[in-house]
Amino acid sequence: MRTKFVTVPRDAFYTHAAISGTSHIARLAPLGQIDNARTAFDQMLHKPIASWNAVIAGYFQNSRAHEARKLFDRMPERNTVLWTGLVSGDVKNGMIDGTRKAYDVMPQRNVVSWTAMVRGYLQEGMISAVELLFWQMPEKNFVSWTVMLGGLIQDSRLDKAHRLFDMMPVKDVVAKTNMIGGYCQEG
Repeated sequence: MRTKFVTVPRDAFYTHAAISGTSHIARLAPLGQIDNARTAFDQMLHKPIASWNAVIAGYFQNSRAHEARKLFDRMPERNTVLWTGLVSGDVKNGMIDGTRKAYDVMPQRNVVSWTAMVRGYLQEGMISAVELLFWQMPEKNFVSWTVMLGGLIQDSRLDKAHRLFDMMPVKDVVAKTNMIGGYCQEG
């Protein structure tokens, strides 16, 4: 009996290995094993953007924002998802200066990156800047409206929050609950 060998294109191997490696990284990082995730990443022969994103997100999840930034800076190519991840990660780690710098140099922005920047300004209590940014947004979704509404309520600007609520195209349960909470807080 003769054995037949099947040739598998090299790209198929790299694709499978990259997917497998990326999933491994994504499983390790939330468990606090970011160093093991980084080792797995470093050993990958082919590193698609998703694997870079998984390690960078893992660094942010483990409060290692500076390492996330260093890896981001080494990337051969970046897309909007990665830029937005960097902005969001900086916001979550309270690094508003890094957030603003990344946001300013992003080649393209989407509603998620705009909303992340709004959230960052709100966390820092920069209400004037956040209002300006919010109204400059070319596209808003229910999350961006709700984030802005929550920020105004948290800053005790109930009149502005009420006007914003009236303008919201969709008033979901979260927005309504925010308004009720704001009125209760105000007394």
